[in-house]
Amino acid sequence: MHFVRWPSSQRQDPLVGRRYGLIFQGSRMRIKFEAVDKNGKLHKRAGVSRVYSHCVVIHFADRAPNKFWPRGVEAYSRAQWAGTRELAERKASHWRKEAHVLEVEVLDARQV
Repeated sequence: MHFVRWPSSQRQDPLVGRRYGLIFQGSRMRIKFEAVDKNGKLHKRAGVSRVYSHCVVIHFADRAPNKFWPRGVEAYSRAQWAGTRELAERKASHWRKEAHVLEVEVLDARQV
């Protein structure tokens, strides 16, 4: 919940303003985005104050068992979201350097 203190010059009713100096700021609309990777998996994201134009999907490889993960780690994918193509490419180039990453996809996100 967000509360806003109104300046005294903008208060409609001085009695109400003095009694209830804080008012509830109304709800804002959520914008939803989604992108589908090469495997057909749907990646979703919702935001109130940001607009996303691209989705970077990172496909990680299996990992052998070790002292931190005795059973190992299965292959999985995760998504990062970006507002511009340039930012998405920068994020993708970072992940392409990692040894345990199989593939990185940069997808166009669509608003739903």
